[in-house]
Amino acid sequence: MFNCKKYTELISFSCEQKLMFKQKLQLEVHLMMCSHCRSFQKNCQTVEKLMKEFK
Repeated sequence: MFNCKKYTELISFSCEQKLMFKQKLQLEVHLMMCSHCRSFQKNCQTVEKLMKEFK
């Protein structure tokens, strides 16, 4: 199992690339338990959305 630092890296990676099934599953389970990583993911998604709108 990863720590939050590794999960935030995985979240960042997932904004640019598709995750493997196992990675996605591990991330989803972690996000259920970790409000900090959920917040990070939400912020990442917001930034991605704004970047796409800006283009």
